[in-house]
Amino acid sequence: MAVAKFEHDSSRPVEGYAAPQLHTHAVVFNITETADGDTRALQPQELYKTQQYATAVYRSELAARLQGMGYEIERGEHGQPEIKGYSREYMEASSPRRQQIKDHLVEHGRTGPEAAEIAAHHTRGNKQNLSHDEVRAQHQAMATAHGDQPQRIVLRSSQRPVVELSRRDH
Repeated sequence: MAVAKFEHDSSRPVEGYAAPQLHTHAVVFNITETADGDTRALQPQELYKTQQYATAVYRSELAARLQGMGYEIERGEHGQPEIKGYSREYMEASSPRRQQIKDHLVEHGRTGPEAAEIAAHHTRGNKQNLSHDEVRAQHQAMATAHGDQPQRIVLRSSQRPVVELSRRDH
């Protein structure tokens, strides 16, 4: 299976602010090679069924790596790993995209993950051509306005012992 990964460290901008949001997009190419060397298309239904499993594996690996770096992890509303220690006020202020989607759902009387996915597509603005330095300055201003929580959490994680992750070969 061939997969291309694209790692992003921020969400789409809302009113010019691209909030910090570490995430990875994985594009699975619809091709595989059989044992005899032939190439074939993957079965799209089976691929779709494995999406939840792949997401769970990704989240588990991300959580383990963050813990290995000394961060305390807690599970978010949908099972995603979140770094522990941020106040609700900071999380809400630094998540304008999430609020934008919630507002759209309320406005249209919709609920559920499928509706949220549709709302995300309907409300997303165009990507802005912000430099890494501009995005970083916005994040720093947000952090400063909320008591420098990210810096405290990074410092606390650096004071914990590093956990070595090892792979078990079967």
